[in-house]
Amino acid sequence: MMFALGDHAHTSLARAVSDYYAFAGPDYVRHVIDTAATTPDQIRATIAAYDAAGLDELVFVGNDVNPRQIDLLADLLGDELTSRIPPVRTG
Repeated sequence: MMFALGDHAHTSLARAVSDYYAFAGPDYVRHVIDTAATTPDQIRATIAAYDAAGLDELVFVGNDVNPRQIDLLADLLGDELTSRIPPVRTG
């Protein structure tokens, strides 16, 4: 799931994916920008939709060069991330 959070999330994401996906053409670039999550509500809604569909794994792909994105995502999801990690089996 592509995401960017913070004050300039949409602008940062648009810049990153516009360059990266330029080879695919402007329509695809617009689609990627429009479907990426740039707000906490979009991230929560996307997680809920995948969860309802039975998905048990979701990869977040940060599309902002600021490493603070990981902290913003962790702060947003909080215990939601760790509550879904299955226990380690031993023996």
